[in-house]
Amino acid sequence: MKRISMNYLIDSFLNYGLCSNKACQLYMSPFYSEQRCPICNEPSIIPSQLAPIINKNSTGNIYKRYFKDYVVETIDKNDFLELSNGIGNTDMILNKNLQKWTGVNNLYLKEEYSNQSGSFKDRGTFMAIALLEKKNNYNPFILGTVSTGNMAISTAYMVNYINIETGSKLKSFVVIDKDTRDEKIMEIEKAAGKTGTTIFIVDGKYYKLHKEVYKACLRLREGKVSAYAQLTDDIFRISGYATLFGEIVEQVNTPDIIILPVASGALFRVAVFALESLYKNKYIKKIPHVVLVQEQGADPIVQSFQNNLSNISNIENLVIKKNNFQNRLIASGIDVSFSHSGLPTLDILKENYHKCISVTSNEIKCAYDELNKEGIFAEEASAAALAAVLRLRKDSYIKGNMEVVCVLTGGNINKRQIKDSGNNSKRVFCNIKDLQEVIISTFNNG
Repeated sequence: MKRISMNYLIDSFLNYGLCSNKACQLYMSPFYSEQRCPICNEPSIIPSQLAPIINKNSTGNIYKRYFKDYVVETIDKNDFLELSNGIGNTDMILNKNLQKWTGVNNLYLKEEYSNQSGSFKDRGTFMAIALLEKKNNYNPFILGTVSTGNMAISTAYMVNYINIETGSKLKSFVVIDKDTRDEKIMEIEKAAGKTGTTIFIVDGKYYKLHKEVYKACLRLREGKVSAYAQLTDDIFRISGYATLFGEIVEQVNTPDIIILPVASGALFRVAVFALESLYKNKYIKKIPHVVLVQEQGADPIVQSFQNNLSNISNIENLVIKKNNFQNRLIASGIDVSFSHSGLPTLDILKENYHKCISVTSNEIKCAYDELNKEGIFAEEASAAALAAVLRLRKDSYIKGNMEVVCVLTGGNINKRQIKDSGNNSKRVFCNIKDLQEVIISTFNNG
């Protein structure tokens, strides 16, 4: 359907989406179908209603400060929004030793690992839950994700947190592959606290799990079980990330460059959307350059861009595999073989304003060690951003007097204090061909 109904301008962010693929026909679909185009499987565009603002009259809650009244009023029923007061507002720090190490005099570190569950994902997870509460008429629902890292931890943590604070009966589940390290699984279980979560451990290709989870949630809803998949491109979730970029441009008075460690590309995509929106609406006077960073060997976006491909290729199909990088990858938070935000990410990069770069495992390790020396215990994925700063300075893309923000995206959940910790999580093992049925039977049986 090419023509958009008039009420799209009023409630599109709660009901409709448009395909981000310029070669595809525009389409409309219910928002709870998780917003993948039924024609080309690309994600939807980010609706303009979710463009960030800067409200200087609001000094505390990030959603009140960086979103318009319509969004705030939509999710602020019964003071629900007040629960998010501990999210965001993370510090921006200067470190003289790291400035010297990189050769960048105005290098700022954005400490996103100080969010409640240890990463920027909390900004999006809370917003997703708040909007789904509205969508689901404030009845209990199930929130699922596919992740072995920060998104899994944030999902399990935030569901437990809201249950404790409100007496809700939300549930969560996380889907991971069978090669996930046990310590990662234990972090997810700890984050789930007293509520617990169901962890589906699947024998199958990780990048194929997303489609199975989408289908399982859709089938559950068709059977009157409210289940939603909040995956890499979900608009509710990634729109919450826009608050990060509102904070950055306020704290640094609009930097020259922002460096982001990226897996599938959603954070990069929403960064560009947020910054362009702020510029268009005259909240900032220039658009910072955004640099997307991946680890070499798990860099499908960078490789696809550098090889001038029309779409994102699976890393297994790229020539880089012959170098056998997969045997020594260390940045597990961003290590992917495929990008689910592929086409819109490539489209942005092809405009040649923003940039993408791969850094090696050794470069990440060196940056990680430098962070640790300064008492900054961010994860290896965050160190990838710092490694990119050093490389880009050596390549003269970054000048010594530029203002550069390096986003430290995640930390260690084991350093967090989880309220009412319990041992109520469970692990379920299955093959990918059985995943849909296993998810459905698990939640159909309570």
